[in-house]
Amino acid sequence: MPKKRTASAPVPPQRCFVKELAGETPPSFPAMERLYGLASDLYGLRPWRVLDEDNLIVVRDSVSSELCYCSVMGALGEVLSMHAYIGAEGFHQFRKIEAEEIADPGEFFASTHCVHVEFVPRAELQRQDRELLAKLGHPQGRGLASPIFRTMAPAFSRGLSPRGRSGRWPSASAL
Repeated sequence: MPKKRTASAPVPPQRCFVKELAGETPPSFPAMERLYGLASDLYGLRPWRVLDEDNLIVVRDSVSSELCYCSVMGALGEVLSMHAYIGAEGFHQFRKIEAEEIADPGEFFASTHCVHVEFVPRAELQRQDRELLAKLGHPQGRGLASPIFRTMAPAFSRGLSPRGRSGRWPSASAL
């Protein structure tokens, strides 16, 4: 009886989301591996059990030295995420949101500078998220949360765009 061939592991790409971020510098696969590992650690800590979204954790980006103001969401169990509002402008936007001075979603997306990870059910993943998670070896199955990474910058909001004032993502150590 002939032996079945085993498929070799696919070679990970050097860059992720190249098509989706045409004309921009997409994140490298090693950067996404690092973010995925940090997201997995964050999910395991379940900080939404002890923090409310207005309890900010401040970290400094090791590359740019910019402060990032991190807000954890999930105390109500509806959304599980962490947003890192970048720089003083990001902090001021967070405070406006918290004070309900920004009610229009369009204004929020057009004026906020942040990156975030959200943990969603597999059914909510977009194709490019599923492909990345498969390359990262993320377990698949019912009831498992999957991390998705997004960014928002003033007048620009799209999945995984590195653009913003600095034209790049904050370093993974900031998140």
